[in-house]
Amino acid sequence: MANASDYFPVEISIVVPTFNERENVENLIEHLERALPDVRWEVLFIDDDSPDGTADVVRALAQAKPYVRCLQRIGRRGLSRAVIEGILASSAPVIAVMDADLQHDETMLPTRLDHLRHSQIDLVVGSRYCAGGGIGGWDSRRAAMSRLATMLSRTVVTQQLTDPLGGFFMIRRETFHWIVRRLSGEGYKILLDLFASSPEPLAFIEVPYTFRERTAGASKLDAAAAWEYVLLIVDKQFGHIVPARFILRTSGAEPCSQRRLLGVEHGSHTFEDGVEDPPCGHPAQLLRHFQCASHPCLLMGDAMEY
Repeated sequence: MANASDYFPVEISIVVPTFNERENVENLIEHLERALPDVRWEVLFIDDDSPDGTADVVRALAQAKPYVRCLQRIGRRGLSRAVIEGILASSAPVIAVMDADLQHDETMLPTRLDHLRHSQIDLVVGSRYCAGGGIGGWDSRRAAMSRLATMLSRTVVTQQLTDPLGGFFMIRRETFHWIVRRLSGEGYKILLDLFASSPEPLAFIEVPYTFRERTAGASKLDAAAAWEYVLLIVDKQFGHIVPARFILRTSGAEPCSQRRLLGVEHGSHTFEDGVEDPPCGHPAQLLRHFQCASHPCLLMGDAMEY
């Protein structure tokens, strides 16, 4: 068995936020081991106290694999904040962020690392929408909602980024620390938050990938995730003046029933009948319709992906 010292200094830290992903953890680690045979790496699973015992599975695996770590958060939720805590708890000069459910292509990690090693860019972004990328088996409704959510993101991100809502990217540590104190931390869209919070335009490249189907566990689809996306957009537009939650609460835009919101039952893709086409683009239009279950504005895929 290799000694723990054989894995240091770490070249890349892979941060994986989790909630009820115990069925995927070991499989993901095996995929990473095959994808990164010549790289010194660590993987940090940032678990939001999963009821299915995800953190216990990670800790058990870490007993034999010194490059596997677990950060279990109790009493704290939210994917963006989980990623922030994970990056701050890691040690490598480069950080990759990806899902635990194997929908992101881990075989692309070495190439992305080479991009950062041999250029002056700040980050490498995996894109489903640049040439060569794809959304896999999404139906037309989910694809349309993804386009709408991307359109909404243009109100806070002006750089020509084709997939600002993706959750598969690699960033230099110094870039992250340059931005971190400006981050909103709201919701699930940490990449969008990074671009919207940066004091100067970021140097980046996009690398195409095809979004894979989940093979185990359940999608984190729920209306609360869509609500938190709107909260992030409002926070980046107005949060430096007035807190976003205050704006939405006083405007009457805060959802009265997040379970029925968008006509989505927690953990499923079931919509109410008679759904109208979603309103377009502008946050004000989105907020006006946000309380009404018969006017869905956003369709969530997995927690990180529109």
